[in-house]
Amino acid sequence: MKKVFVVHGMQRSGNHAIIQWIEAHGQFIFYNNVIPMAPILLGERTMPPEQEFTDWLRARLSPRHRFLPFPLVRLALHNQLMMLSLEDLPLDTPVFRNCPVDLQHILILRDPRNMFASRIHRAWQIDHPTFPRKMGPLMERVIDTWKSHAREFLADTHQLGPCVRIYFDDWFSDVSARKTISRSLGLPFTDAGLERVSEVGGGSSFEGTDFDGVSRKMNVLDRSAQLPPQERRLFDAVFEDPELKALTERLAEKNRAKALRPDGPGTKQ
Repeated sequence: MKKVFVVHGMQRSGNHAIIQWIEAHGQFIFYNNVIPMAPILLGERTMPPEQEFTDWLRARLSPRHRFLPFPLVRLALHNQLMMLSLEDLPLDTPVFRNCPVDLQHILILRDPRNMFASRIHRAWQIDHPTFPRKMGPLMERVIDTWKSHAREFLADTHQLGPCVRIYFDDWFSDVSARKTISRSLGLPFTDAGLERVSEVGGGSSFEGTDFDGVSRKMNVLDRSAQLPPQERRLFDAVFEDPELKALTERLAEKNRAKALRPDGPGTKQ
């Protein structure tokens, strides 16, 4: 095993689009949604304690690898990379300790207008605690989690330590941004996985998997305009949060400034 990538993001932030694109860069073992939030929010489980990375991994390996000493596990998987996805998880939640291989954190953030529009639209399709249909504690949790991710993205906080920051809107629209991300991850650039639409979570909130293979034809950068009235009212209520609005404007200013630089929007963050 060469390296472990830990992806932090929120559902409907383009996580799986970016993960599939990264996976096209090499041989990956991928574990999705390592700590599912739904059973925790429903009171069916408690937040798991921090684990030794090797203990966590052994429990998930095939029987022929499970009882090997970790150096032999590492040797058996020597050509492979590993990627773990953490969805909707507060960044200050300890997950692993003592990872014996190189670990790279990745933080994915999406413009909140598009992310909340996608989440709200999805809420009317499924009954799920991570997709609330009204203002209240569950929606406040979503808002607070996005704000904590935005503060980390803007370097107001440093809970992840060194990490690669990916702004979904830049990644989707700009090849130079994607090339910079590949370099930051230490991977040879490829766009082979760019046009895929993941089946995880039912695909897009708006088009499902209809655009698999041509995903860049989806209007993912203007989702709020596609909401029907009932969903738009909830969307507007979400954006009454003053800190959410302030962070959104700071991200917009950051992107405007980046676009004016000679090296453009692909500049490393």
